[in-house]
Amino acid sequence: MNRKPLLLVGLSLTGLLMTLLLLVGLGTAVAEPAPTNLPLIADFEGGIPAGFVGFADSWDGSGSATTLALGTTQLDLPVSPPVTETTAVSVTYFVDPFIPWGFPGYAGVTHDFATPQDWDGYQGFSFWFHGSGSSGAHRIELKSTGASPANSNRYEYTFTDDVDGWKYVNVPFSDFTRRFDFNPGPSPDDPINLGNMWGYSILLAPGAGGTFQMDNVMLTKRHTIHDFEGGIPAGFVGFADSWDGSGSTTTLAYATTTTDLPTVPPITGTTAVSATYFVDPFIPWGFPGYAGLTYDAPAAEDWSEYDSFSFWFYGSGSGGDHRIELKADGAAPANANRYEYTFTDAAAGWTWFNVPFSDFAPRTDFNPGPSPSDPINLGKMWGYSILLAPGTGGSFLLDEVALYGRPVTERKVSLAEDAYAVEEGGLVE
Repeated sequence: MNRKPLLLVGLSLTGLLMTLLLLVGLGTAVAEPAPTNLPLIADFEGGIPAGFVGFADSWDGSGSATTLALGTTQLDLPVSPPVTETTAVSVTYFVDPFIPWGFPGYAGVTHDFATPQDWDGYQGFSFWFHGSGSSGAHRIELKSTGASPANSNRYEYTFTDDVDGWKYVNVPFSDFTRRFDFNPGPSPDDPINLGNMWGYSILLAPGAGGTFQMDNVMLTKRHTIHDFEGGIPAGFVGFADSWDGSGSTTTLAYATTTTDLPTVPPITGTTAVSATYFVDPFIPWGFPGYAGLTYDAPAAEDWSEYDSFSFWFYGSGSGGDHRIELKADGAAPANANRYEYTFTDAAAGWTWFNVPFSDFAPRTDFNPGPSPSDPINLGKMWGYSILLAPGTGGSFLLDEVALYGRPVTERKVSLAEDAYAVEEGGLVE
């Protein structure tokens, strides 16, 4: 094994002795390679990955009517930035409610890792799931600890396939519980050891039949900015050029409402912001009309541990090219640099936005900040806005404004040798 040399230069005798004491019995610190793909586990763009297989009791010789067919398909996800014609796993199945062996049938898909993965620092397990409304109470299974996937502890979370359509699954690890019907691991009562994860499965409900598609299996780390459960937060306001005295026909009305989000775990009866608007295409002041919603933070916030800005948006299919605006740097929100990401309100329905900060560009039509051409300073963020397109009208819902990212990790070390001899000014190889 090649190691970078540790240079010991200019040490006093005492310092050298202390260094040797630290080295003896500890060995050289050798960094273990960290997984490079996380938080992404599988996106299926290269096909079905190694270790990802289907299973069914009939394949094991049960003599039941259970069937399962596994393949891939191309489809679009209800997300922004748009993900179109992406490759997803597609499964068609029927699970016999009771098989000749004397217990309920079983079938599903499972992904076993060749080596365990370290999921420490993440908060949840996520993927997109397009169900068929089978009403089956399916289970997500996680595998942890043990010498291999086959000998790992099992943990489960149950969800219902109650909609013919997409749901965003993002289950906190704290919501998983011990699996009782089958658990071959060495310590099944232990909490999940996120530092030693062997894989995951979708366990299909006995008696259920249908199809599903699955894509973008990932780990998540999330920080909520606004969920609106306490109403409209301080600093969150609407704006319109007509309110500023333009004399235009621009209108905006906003309040809170209750709604359901297409998520697992279910988010039902949640409070969201509801807005109805019309933005004049050209106002008496000689330029396009403006309106929208904006949030100004009372103090600058540090978003530097995160990678993206996220929210749920229920559009009306207005066709408008709306913009998300972020505010950074400067002495206050009003004097901040502005950055924008443009999206089209193309369809009526829910879209999950998860926009990487790298996709935002400096705003050019209005930017009062001290350094508008600079990259976003995520360490000093003042808020966000939804800027509505001139010449459009309609309504929308906004909910679950959040940040997503990956954990700040410390490099783990392993011990390669027990001790080294070294001379002052020499090298430890």
